[in-house]
This record gives sequence, structure tokens and C-alpha cells, in this order.
Amino acid sequence: MEIDTISTGSCSKEHQTIFQEWFNYADEDGDGRFTGNDATKFFAISNLSRQELKQDLTFLNCS
Repeated sequence: MEIDTISTGSCSKEHQTIFQEWFNYADEDGDGRFTGNDATKFFAISNLSRQELKQDLTFLNCS
């Protein structure tokens, strides 16, 4: 799965800046896309179990 466009227009400028900083950190190859490899490495730093991540991502998909 690849996420290359996310609308941040409804967020505050502060949240847009934070989002962009985290996105840039997660997009290791700098191609402007958050791919499966990027996600795996990014979420690994959370030290959450796969089950916890699955629950969190399921919640995000419903939001």
C-alpha cells in the first residue's frame, strides 16, 4: 500500500508542520511517498507489538 497524498488542509498550521516533519522522517528515500518499506521501518521505532499496531491502524482507517 502506498500513500502519496493526504489532505492536511483541515489541520492547524502547527499540526501541518508536525505532520510534514514526521512524514519527511518516515519517507527515508525522499521520494515523497510513504511505502510499505517506509512504514515498516517507521512503525518499528514505536516498540509496539504487531497486534497493537494493527489495532491502532484499524482505528485510523475508521476515522
